[in-house]
Amino acid sequence: MTDQTMTVHAAIARSLKDLGVDTLFGLMGDSNLFMVDTFVRSQEGRFVAATHEANGVLMALGYAAMTAVSYTHLTLPTIYSV
Repeated sequence: MTDQTMTVHAAIARSLKDLGVDTLFGLMGDSNLFMVDTFVRSQEGRFVAATHEANGVLMALGYAAMTAVSYTHLTLPTIYSV
């Protein structure tokens, strides 16, 4: 019997990818470091760094408007996705 465990940050990264999220916008910090790393490395996603939370939201809104994808806002950790 094999014991397969998944960390919380890996589950969040996989869930975002499963929901169709391909790009995350936000601030890198202690609370989201492992999730963003897993999203980029394992789920082949993209992370766009922002200098402020408001900038992350505006970048995600602009990206959503230009690519016709839906916008999702994750506040904790500070990650904004479309």
